[in-house]
Amino acid sequence: MKVLATLLMALTIASSTAQDRGTIIYEEDMTFNLPPEVAVMFKDAPKSRQKKMILSWDGSQVSYITDPAKQDERSVKRRGNAMMIRGNRKTTKYYNYEIGTMLEEREMMGKEFSIKDSIPEIKWKVDVANQRDILGYTCMRASTTVDTIEVVAWWTPQIQTSYGPDGFGGLPGAVLALGYGADKAILAQNIQLHADSTAEVVILTEKKSTMERADFDIKMEKRKEEMRKMWSGNRKRRDMRQGR
Repeated sequence: MKVLATLLMALTIASSTAQDRGTIIYEEDMTFNLPPEVAVMFKDAPKSRQKKMILSWDGSQVSYITDPAKQDERSVKRRGNAMMIRGNRKTTKYYNYEIGTMLEEREMMGKEFSIKDSIPEIKWKVDVANQRDILGYTCMRASTTVDTIEVVAWWTPQIQTSYGPDGFGGLPGAVLALGYGADKAILAQNIQLHADSTAEVVILTEKKSTMERADFDIKMEKRKEEMRKMWSGNRKRRDMRQGR
């Protein structure tokens, strides 16, 4: 009964503070677990990456993008005779919840890709008794499973948007923190609610090069397999030169 009462209170608060427009800036922290054959070749490669992401919503239109102020930041590191350039890869995701579709523009392996997909319905398990404070907002725990990986969201009924970072929404409040397995964590750093102004949603449109998500995944898997074979071949040649 106590849990039910807490949930009803949360929904009441959410309905009385509905926000149709807003912006949340997150810090995304990613830990890399490279395959052994790759880790041997790139011993100096970074083990983690942090970047700023911006979630903006205006009604049923939502965008989740790499912070433009951080996109041009680059660090250069010399490895042997090669120069390794590191920086934020540009990612832009646009969600249209009215028609249930999303478009994504992503930079990978020096190329830009345009991907389209439907917005999946996420089945959350809500635990309103498990709470924490984020930026002064009372947040409640929810969890789901994606490809055997547990995803934990912390959402607040004090901001009713049903949106969250990286497409993880569908809860009766904004998601302010997200844990994706042990390798990815996202935490809100700044919240701006626009009562009388328009949020700056980045709207994407389809291109001739736009591909379905399934086709993109197949293309990337083939590319990864090619890279694994190349890395394996390079390692064998290096071992032969060293007499191993």
